[in-house]
Amino acid sequence: MRRVRTPLAPEVDRTRADLEKVAHDCGPHCLVHPADVGDEDAVETMIATTLDRYDRIDVLVNNAGTVVQGDLTEIKTSDYRRIMATLVDGTFFCIRAALPYLVRTKGRG
Repeated sequence: MRRVRTPLAPEVDRTRADLEKVAHDCGPHCLVHPADVGDEDAVETMIATTLDRYDRIDVLVNNAGTVVQGDLTEIKTSDYRRIMATLVDGTFFCIRAALPYLVRTKGRG
């Protein structure tokens, strides 16, 4: 399992339980919503969940990533597609879904 490093927790597994603990430590205004950003429907659900909770979006941070170890000649096409789905498609899906709400708030809380 991959780990996420944050200032709040040196190593956080990408499980809902571990993320919920970090959210609890952050306080009552933290929302945990794990999502595959390469999945357009998952992104739409993530944005809807955020709007249901906060009624606005002030900022979007596209910070999802994935990596495949190995020489370029050894990387399988399926791994390449997963990387592109996360890095390129995910960024596009998140921006497109959040942009109308960012325009409304002008990116200010």
